[in-house]
Amino acid sequence: MHPILIGPIHTFGVMVLLGVLAGLWWVRREAPRLKLDPEEVASLAVEVFLAGLIGSRLQFVLHNWDLYAERGWWRVLAIWEGGLVWYGGFIAATVVAIWRMRHYRFPILRTCDLLAPATMIGLGIGRIGCLMAGDDHGRMILLEEHVQQVLATKGPAWWELHNPVVMDHIPWYALTFTDENALVGPGYLGVPLLPSQPLMTIKCLTIAGLLIALRRPLMRAPGALAAMLFVLYPIGRFLIEFTRGDLVRGVYSIGGMTLSTSQLISVLVLPPALLAFGVLYVRGRREWDRLVAEGKDPLALEGQAPAKPAPTDEGSKTTAPAGEGAGSAQEAT
Repeated sequence: MHPILIGPIHTFGVMVLLGVLAGLWWVRREAPRLKLDPEEVASLAVEVFLAGLIGSRLQFVLHNWDLYAERGWWRVLAIWEGGLVWYGGFIAATVVAIWRMRHYRFPILRTCDLLAPATMIGLGIGRIGCLMAGDDHGRMILLEEHVQQVLATKGPAWWELHNPVVMDHIPWYALTFTDENALVGPGYLGVPLLPSQPLMTIKCLTIAGLLIALRRPLMRAPGALAAMLFVLYPIGRFLIEFTRGDLVRGVYSIGGMTLSTSQLISVLVLPPALLAFGVLYVRGRREWDRLVAEGKDPLALEGQAPAKPAPTDEGSKTTAPAGEGAGSAQEAT
């Protein structure tokens, strides 16, 4: 593909930047609907992104520490060479997000709902950078007629390590990286591969579309939309990992099945995510209906900083009738 866009500018970094800008556009667009300040939400999103970037890089480096010990510690900072793990970024981003939400006095669950589609939009666009760079590539495709030759020359150990996909022809969707700057693993340059990166982009943008479609139906259950993200993402990630061929992500043999690090994490994340979605959905709708029945606005009662009342000509303060809050809440649904 095109690892280098122009001069010293790497395509991966440009696509990550475009993903961040797209995510910021979404949170600024949606914040007023949830009665959140767009500027403060945008600042929070930038802080969370930076934390996620550091966390995703840190997990990759720790998992491949021997590689960086050999090549020099400063290569840890070379993110343009690829090497980001989404789950590591999620852990770091979650810690920083909760801390900064408390600082801004944002409602945590509803703000997570706001950030969920933005995260998938940004990640989906960023994955195009992986495609351009050759990072996170797919398994190699091997023609049936070449199987015996490969086994005779490379041996069973090579076959078990690389686990190529055997086909009777090269399919139209196969990807072949020929640029010497591509980040494909040794032996994968110039070889047809499964399209893992496009599949990951499609997965992320599909999840983003589903979350956007569900944001209004799930508005009465704060946190349910974010929980839905962690139901959908592990399922998609687990399945797409079977197409991956980059060995640096780590693989383990469990019960006769070979699973990657991300697949193991996906298995651990999915059950609590399903439970969280169920609890948040039931509890959230019940609480929303109770507040509306009491003539209160649910969007104004989740820990947000109270709005400054407008003074009258006499210097007294006015308050809106209780019924207005209920009306706006009903309109928001």
